[in-house]
Amino acid sequence: MNKILNLLLPVFLLVIGVQFTRDYFGDTGKEKRSQLEQLISGGEEALGILKSEYKEKTIKIAKIPIKTYEVGYEFEVGDTRYSGLKTLQELPTEPTIRVKYLPSNPEINAANPEEELASLTEYEGSTSTLLLGLGLILAGCGLGFFRYKSFQKTKAA
Repeated sequence: MNKILNLLLPVFLLVIGVQFTRDYFGDTGKEKRSQLEQLISGGEEALGILKSEYKEKTIKIAKIPIKTYEVGYEFEVGDTRYSGLKTLQELPTEPTIRVKYLPSNPEINAANPEEELASLTEYEGSTSTLLLGLGLILAGCGLGFFRYKSFQKTKAA
């Protein structure tokens, strides 16, 4: 049983490595990029109201904690209410926010589409995701190969 558990770590490394590599080559950002570009070029503005509740997230970069706040907002177009999320670096001081939305589909909206597009471009241009994914795949394959060989030796004995 213990030998089978030893084979799980290489499988885990392979799965995580494939996910990182898939994230690098994935096209999920293309649709988001297209929507943000449409918002920048042809979006209309509305005044949104920030919700009073927020979600605090702490990320450590080089062992330095960085806090971000995810805040929901709502805005109206005609008689219909729409909502969205905005990540802020500090707690909001004002209860309102400017929101850009597509007139043809107000469900597509962003509080600052220029900033979101820049962030998306920065993430897509990074090769660290690809390198990390490939490294994990290689480590998983190597570790799996050697653990499988040791598993076969003990079976034969």
